[in-house]
Amino acid sequence: MNQPSHAFWSAPAAEILQELQTTPQGLTEEEAQERLARYGSNLLKPKKRTDDLTLLLSQFKSPIILILLFAVGISILLHDSADALIILIIVLVIRTRRPFYQSRPGKHLLTATLIIAGVTLILPFSPLGSLFRFRPLPAPFFVALGAIMLLYIIAAEIAKNLFYKKSKS
Repeated sequence: MNQPSHAFWSAPAAEILQELQTTPQGLTEEEAQERLARYGSNLLKPKKRTDDLTLLLSQFKSPIILILLFAVGISILLHDSADALIILIIVLVIRTRRPFYQSRPGKHLLTATLIIAGVTLILPFSPLGSLFRFRPLPAPFFVALGAIMLLYIIAAEIAKNLFYKKSKS
């Protein structure tokens, strides 16, 4: 087939038919079979299906996410559950370009985060907490923690917005 001389949408129908070597009635059955054998079927390749483990691991591709999750583990080992909770919130906020409230994390990342956050908050109040010498934090601390996390989220979204605006230009 010849290269088109101009854009197909502005060419006369007769010229397009001639370039494609067909007629207004279409291809004959044997011409269609011949072209199918020569060019293959006109289908999109299906997307590869990923298993759950691959999907979970893909959530942790970024080195900064891995460093932060390592920091969560260290915070838990050092009996600093508040820091662990704050770092988990940071992971959820910075994982995407879009604002965190417009983008849901993958179900595996969200599940892992909720489990770690739940354990972090409940452990000091449980019998295991005394075994590890954890002390429950006072209620006003959680109010202050919530305010700090809200301010962090606002600041992080502003910083992401500025960063991505500059990277576009």
